[in-house]
Amino acid sequence: MPLELEPLSPAVGVLVSGIDLRGETASATRQAVVDAYWKSHLLLVRDQALTLDEQVRFASWVGPIQPPAGSYQPEGADRIETYMSNVKGSYVERGVVVTGEFLAHRDDTHRDSPAASMCLHAEEVSSVGGETIFVDTEAAYEALSPETRDRIAGLTAVHLGPAAPSDSDFDSEQLGIGFRSTGGSPENRLFHRWPVVREHPVTRRPVLYIDAAAFYGFDGVDPDEGDDLWKILLSALEDPAIAYRHTWQVGDTILWDNMSLLHARTAFPDTERRTLRKLLIGEFSQRSPELVNA
Repeated sequence: MPLELEPLSPAVGVLVSGIDLRGETASATRQAVVDAYWKSHLLLVRDQALTLDEQVRFASWVGPIQPPAGSYQPEGADRIETYMSNVKGSYVERGVVVTGEFLAHRDDTHRDSPAASMCLHAEEVSSVGGETIFVDTEAAYEALSPETRDRIAGLTAVHLGPAAPSDSDFDSEQLGIGFRSTGGSPENRLFHRWPVVREHPVTRRPVLYIDAAAFYGFDGVDPDEGDDLWKILLSALEDPAIAYRHTWQVGDTILWDNMSLLHARTAFPDTERRTLRKLLIGEFSQRSPELVNA
């Protein structure tokens, strides 16, 4: 069956068919898929029950696998995968509620080296809810008015991390309301400063590098003015025209660009099981030179 690349939405993503990730893939096919990835920010492959090794091989097409932070590992373990699950893995062991709604966010922007890309493989899915929403922050930047672009040019923002399980203010549903809303500040949480607008290292396009979960404040901006500016940026990120909403099926594998896309989750019943195996890709793999300027 020949390779087929079908857009998932006008804004984000490509459905990849005609390949079998459980076997070897020809180099030309692999390159075509990777080029589609950098153009669309997201790949979906359906109906393939992948082993961990097979998922690793696929995710490695866009860069090297990055082990999760030690706090997301079971004690004494040295694994490359974690699980977004309400029944399996270190999130459950840490008492983190993973059935509720998650705000749109990038993973680990409170650290100095967030994953470049991420990959989820669906082992169990809920019958309702548990959808993942992906938001294109390159498109969000493009939609801003020239005046707003001028306001954010050169600005930096503080990205706040979640409370650790040992903290007295730990809230296992933090991602549903934002880390600042649970009493977080740079004095009591991990944080990192990032430019509000960043250039993507592969596409070379500007990215609106901010999100509702981790945002704490703008550097050097009056708090009232900062809140007004944040509302403008948040409105751009909430535009459904720049989003793709994915309903999971068992055997789905999604690979996405953690710099260009935010991801959110809708709530699902805590009486149902949902398990997605997660890999992090630590660096950006450059695409073919002729596409960098496409």
